[in-house]
Amino acid sequence: MNIFSRIFNTVFDPREKEIRKAIRELHALNDRELDDLGLSRYGIEAAVRNGHPDTDNTRRAA
Repeated sequence: MNIFSRIFNTVFDPREKEIRKAIRELHALNDRELDDLGLSRYGIEAAVRNGHPDTDNTRRAA
């Protein structure tokens, strides 16, 4: 995300504050806790902004 997008989102997107808070909270977890959630440290921002990459609503429990 470039600096202009970040400034625009911070000023005009009311969800941005909540998104940044969620990212900070996830970064505060240790690697084991992130692994339990199915996340890695480098994928936190993408998961918060776009949803978890492994989320597939078409899968059914066996």
